[in-house]
Amino acid sequence: MLATDFIPAAEKGSRRLLVALHGLGDSAAGMSWIPEALNLPWLNYLLVNAPDEYYSGFSWYDLYGDFRAGCETQP
Repeated sequence: MLATDFIPAAEKGSRRLLVALHGLGDSAAGMSWIPEALNLPWLNYLLVNAPDEYYSGFSWYDLYGDFRAGCETQP
């Protein structure tokens, strides 16, 4: 299961949602400024961490050769 941070809209009952995915080596914490910067009271935010640890952040895929069926292996 992915770790997420849900930040509810200021307007109660809003069904609008922004799903934010970070870049390589970042995390959901690195996107925590987005709700305040956008200042959209009708928008809920879901900040998602990628599953694989990568230095002090996370990665969405294995960078070091966990090749699966159908993929060519690298020497």
